[in-house]
Amino acid sequence: MKKLIFFILGLLIFVVSVTSFVFLVKSIMAEVKLDERFKDEGIQTKATLIGYEYVEVTGKGGFVHSGDRPVLSYTTETNTTYRYVAREYGVVSVYGKSALPKQEIRITYLKYQPSVARVSGWYHSPIVFLLVVDVVSLFFTVLSVWLMLAAVFSSSNAS
Repeated sequence: MKKLIFFILGLLIFVVSVTSFVFLVKSIMAEVKLDERFKDEGIQTKATLIGYEYVEVTGKGGFVHSGDRPVLSYTTETNTTYRYVAREYGVVSVYGKSALPKQEIRITYLKYQPSVARVSGWYHSPIVFLLVVDVVSLFFTVLSVWLMLAAVFSSSNAS
């Protein structure tokens, strides 16, 4: 009975680990493709701070982090103006509200999808974080295989 429990536990961990591993690899690849698109077809232009937007961000354990994010305006090569909430900046502090209007802000948008933009100077790619989580997922996959093999081989020796 104990061996069956180890086998089922190992199988369950294996399924969850492989599923999360595949999901994370897809997330990494999507982020890499988007980064490549910004490198290949990104057009930089000056952005203007036009105000702030109040946001509430739920974190771990239901913690709500709230505050203002900068709202920027930029004009494309075709003279179309877009509004962009700069999520890369995070929540603006009192100091940020006094310092931001004095900065020259450069925004990069995609040539064929101008509504997709990012402030390159504020952007931090999540790829490193996703890779670390992927390694942890891989560890649990190996652990699950070890549990299943231990259950199989210990039951075959007992027979």
